[in-house]
Amino acid sequence: MDFLNNKQACIDLFVKQLNQLNIAGLTMAPYCKTYLQHLVQHGRYYTEIYARLLSLLLDNNQLTPNKTILVDYGAGNGLLGIFAKYCGFYKVYSNDIDADCTQAAQTLANALQVPIDDYITGDTESLLNYFSCKSAPNAIAGTDVIEHIYNLPAFLTQLKKLNPQVTVVFSTGANAHNWWKKRALIQQQIQDEHEGTIAADNSLAAATNIPAFLQLRTQIINTTAPALAAAEVSLLACATRGLVQHDIENAVRQYQATGQLPAPPAHPTNTCHPITGSWSERLLTISQYQQIFKEAGFSMNCYPGFYNSFEKNSKSVALKWMNLFAGKKLAPFIIITGY
Repeated sequence: MDFLNNKQACIDLFVKQLNQLNIAGLTMAPYCKTYLQHLVQHGRYYTEIYARLLSLLLDNNQLTPNKTILVDYGAGNGLLGIFAKYCGFYKVYSNDIDADCTQAAQTLANALQVPIDDYITGDTESLLNYFSCKSAPNAIAGTDVIEHIYNLPAFLTQLKKLNPQVTVVFSTGANAHNWWKKRALIQQQIQDEHEGTIAADNSLAAATNIPAFLQLRTQIINTTAPALAAAEVSLLACATRGLVQHDIENAVRQYQATGQLPAPPAHPTNTCHPITGSWSERLLTISQYQQIFKEAGFSMNCYPGFYNSFEKNSKSVALKWMNLFAGKKLAPFIIITGY
């Protein structure tokens, strides 16, 4: 398909293929299958998002699809990358840290008869190793992933090592400028921090039950320094909010040596999973993103996303009007490009 000249045709035909999928007959992890069902149910909306990301990617790197080597980063079921390959992008690689996801992406690509060039399981170090003997990607794209990356400055620096001229585009629903979204995400962060997540309550939120992050940090601190008094453990557990296990352990050792507590994130509720380092819908302002991208050597632009006005229901007309006036402060998600 010719994405540049027939974008709407690409979207229409791809959505038609999605609607013909026999999801029940696909072999993939239950969580991946549940999420795929959600994506296909709202296939038009998500495909429009993918098309918007790819358009902005091409606008910023001044390449054509047939010269673009793309990595779908944090790909999940791989649908963004599959759509890009369907639209004629030269090479597309699907990457996720979870092997269940890369397997699901391969299963889905085969079902849609779209030949993805390869599947890479692992983090950015895995990408660097994989492309050490191959033509490096000149484009990285991802949806709902940038808000979860533990060390965003280090991540962007590694992408520069991958290719100094790389262009990136990410969408994120963690729009800190949308008051309604921000309020809901803060409540989610508080739950993750103090209560944890029960998978059965929200099949799209987690594949398994997740204990409260505060509880997990407390366990790590007790294991690292079993002689600490309960009051000190409690202080450290609160102060290490937003740290992953090895950083928590270092903070405990520093406290034992100097009595100094680490400074938790300036944002009052931003928190991350202490084992995986995945942030719970981390809320960063556009200016904070700009500073991080600038320090990593990127110029950055930000664009408003749009509401799902593509389905025939009572809300669609209102959502179409909202899309006309949303801007970044009302948009349900934002799109960040770096180049």
